Amino acid sequence: MRHQATPTPSKLAVQESWLAEARCRDAADLPWIAEPVARTIDQRLEMAGICLTCPVSHDCERTALELGVTSGFWNGRDRTPLPHQCHAHQSDGDHRHDQAPDHGWGAA
Repeated sequence: MRHQATPTPSKLAVQESWLAEARCRDAADLPWIAEPVARTIDQRLEMAGICLTCPVSHDCERTALELGVTSGFWNGRDRTPLPHQCHAHQSDGDHRHDQAPDHGWGAA
């Protein structure tokens, strides 16, 4: 499966003035746009905590949805589905491999 590339902050800066107030800007050392396997649980929790206190989290979520972002860590959530994970199950117990899992790394 090919994921849409996450827009870089420089490209978004032209379009989104709210980025100037985003808390993630002060934590550039964290792997916001790294592949999910490169993020530790502690880093994910730290990023989710930063997002919980961010004054522009609604703008971040709106932008991620409008752009159809499928990678990176946006508004407290990892947007990149991990390959070959099966978290979604049908009620009869059959596994569903056609749905991306909700990783649950913070508030939506």
